[in-house]
Amino acid sequence: MQAEATTVNRGVVTVAFGSERYIGMARNLAISVRRNWPGTALTLVTDSNDNELSTLFDSVVIMDEAIGRNLLQKLNLDNYTPYDETLFLDSDCLVVRDMSFTWDLYQDVDFAVAGTRVSTGEWFGASIEEVRSKLGIEEPISKFNGGLMYWKSNEVGRGVFEEARRLSSQYTALGFGAFRSDLPQADEPLISLAMAKYGVSARDDRGTTMATPIGLDGRIHIDAVLGYCSFVKNGRRVSPAAPHFCGPYSRGAYYRRETQKLRSITKGVWYERFARRAIDIAYLP
Repeated sequence: MQAEATTVNRGVVTVAFGSERYIGMARNLAISVRRNWPGTALTLVTDSNDNELSTLFDSVVIMDEAIGRNLLQKLNLDNYTPYDETLFLDSDCLVVRDMSFTWDLYQDVDFAVAGTRVSTGEWFGASIEEVRSKLGIEEPISKFNGGLMYWKSNEVGRGVFEEARRLSSQYTALGFGAFRSDLPQADEPLISLAMAKYGVSARDDRGTTMATPIGLDGRIHIDAVLGYCSFVKNGRRVSPAAPHFCGPYSRGAYYRRETQKLRSITKGVWYERFARRAIDIAYLP
């Protein structure tokens, strides 16, 4: 008798709280997932009680206000996720094509990010060499953008978050500076140092999973309805399944154009055919 295949509980989690702008970006992300990665379980961690969110997300988790309204919410993702395997995407990402390949890409690890390994240089104002020396880290650490993280809900996956939370109290002492005025800490260096403790490292995904336009050379070739994205970043062409419109890019023309297209598809096929072209023309440079 053939054994039944085991179904792994997998899903995507994002976080959005505070300003309605962030809640709106989470909506846009959800619409893009439903369009381009159908059937994917999707969870939102938020402080919003907007009933519409439950129509876009499979589950809505109300965040624990006692933790604070800052990066500590992100460092508690292991406590929020309902999945055995979780892919976190920042709410200012858009999914432009099926991301099922990500589960295979990271299947042999317990925690993963897309990035590089570095031994020297500066990161958020701190000397990487000095930080490694202070914490007794001999190996290179992972440098990445926290718009995408993958983990399994096991000892290592949960341990990375627990260690990152512990290191949060040492953030300034380690030499790191403020991320921005309303966020005195950045999550990436804390996650990176926690990863080093557990011997897990960033992977070069060749720009296939998530990439920001930081270091953009030229135009972004993207259509979130037709399902493609590519651009040259720091001299290398990347084709991210989830372009990450971080910082000012979430207010830029590319993001506004593609989110308008995605919202047009909810009004039916006939509307989509004409609206997509009209929106493209409106945003021509």
